Amino acid sequence: MKILFLTKEYGDCLGDQIFYGLRMRFGADCIDFPHKEIMYKNSMIPSVNMYGRGFTTWKNLPDIKIDREKIFRMLADSIENDSLLTWFDYVIFQRIYKQQDLYVYLKNCGVFKARKTKFVFLDGEDENFPALTEAFNFGTYFKRDNPYNHSEIKMIGLSIPEVKIAKKKTKKTRIFSIFMQCREAYNIEWVNRYCTDKYVFDKEKEYYDDLDISKYAVTMKKSCWDVPRNYENAARYVVNCIYNFDDKPKDVGPYGLKDMVNCISFR
Repeated sequence: MKILFLTKEYGDCLGDQIFYGLRMRFGADCIDFPHKEIMYKNSMIPSVNMYGRGFTTWKNLPDIKIDREKIFRMLADSIENDSLLTWFDYVIFQRIYKQQDLYVYLKNCGVFKARKTKFVFLDGEDENFPALTEAFNFGTYFKRDNPYNHSEIKMIGLSIPEVKIAKKKTKKTRIFSIFMQCREAYNIEWVNRYCTDKYVFDKEKEYYDDLDISKYAVTMKKSCWDVPRNYENAARYVVNCIYNFDDKPKDVGPYGLKDMVNCISFR
């Protein structure tokens, strides 16, 4: 299986998590182009400058040698020949909303007429509407929610690397985890006294150490219900307390959560 994963340079939870999984599964046969430095352990980008301090999704992969100049030549020559198509089984757009210029270029090159290569479009934007409905005609389109019921959209959710999942439950000595953005939760006296909405952890280990000793953590819908914190909490045996979770439509992520069974919904 040969996969060309067309990347964007900044952090993108959905796309980066998918790339991580594909690289772990297929190794050098899944090529990130351009090279996405923040995915690798040897990245020189300061974590403080990254989304979420770079925790969980980023700086997890060992870097491997890949001839990306060859890929660049394939893209540059794709008007003249079909070299791009003969090499890859799948071409994946990591974040189609931000890759529309590249999409137009490849479309004008006739790349989407391929019979062998399959195209995948990932749309991790928080907006409800699809970024590029025209792409429905050329491949499989994945999005986290689909309130307008586009029949062409396939649902997809966030994920977490297996290495971030605690192997066993530790002793819980805190009621709530320290970092809490939901303002409504500060009506709880304990939360108001011991929690903060400021970033207090510079290192990922400190963040996970706090989750390991916490019983509960509060999350909430931002632009989308499916947020990384839900997965980080669950991975460390922390109960998700989700503000207004009863309002979440059934057909959007996160999936499989039921109030007072494996999460708590509160108002």
